[in-house]
Amino acid sequence: MDEIKINSKYLDNVIFIEMNNPPVNALSTSFLDDFSKTLDKIPVDAKVVVFKSLVKGFSAGADLKERSHMNDESAINTVSDIGRLFQKIESISCPTIARIEGFALGGGLELALSCDFRVATSDSILGFPETSLGIIPGAGGTQRLTRLIGLSKAKEWIFTAKRFDAPKALQDGVIDKIFNTSEQMDHFIEKFATDIK
Repeated sequence: MDEIKINSKYLDNVIFIEMNNPPVNALSTSFLDDFSKTLDKIPVDAKVVVFKSLVKGFSAGADLKERSHMNDESAINTVSDIGRLFQKIESISCPTIARIEGFALGGGLELALSCDFRVATSDSILGFPETSLGIIPGAGGTQRLTRLIGLSKAKEWIFTAKRFDAPKALQDGVIDKIFNTSEQMDHFIEKFATDIK
């Protein structure tokens, strides 16, 4: 089964990038490679690109099991690969939406921050828990978050390593909308996408 696939059957010119790396869409090296190749296949006439998960949560970030077997050079190269992937997402020419259901943590939140818009279900959890281990959001998350919500709030998110709920993320401006159900969120995405000219 492909880890990443493109699904455009729902709406004309609205592309769904569906992430499927059980159990939590960890950013393994094979996942990153598949993800990058999938982005290269986005049609030039795409109107909106929506990133969504087919497994529990949006993404839990780095594959820590894989990372534990890497030497320093391999770990640095992997972080660089993640950064390049997120830059590629940020460079997509049409609007992008991160559809968050459950959680977006560490590199998963960095992935969402690479998108133009972030929507989430009200029970979602977001944050950078890796900072409690002395690991920074090393794939551009510190810069993107600061640009998005300002220095003071970004420091709170990064320094405390807290896992914040969706209402707090909405209040701080990390996400744009929250919904009680995934169905409500999908209805909003569909309407929002059709409103984009």
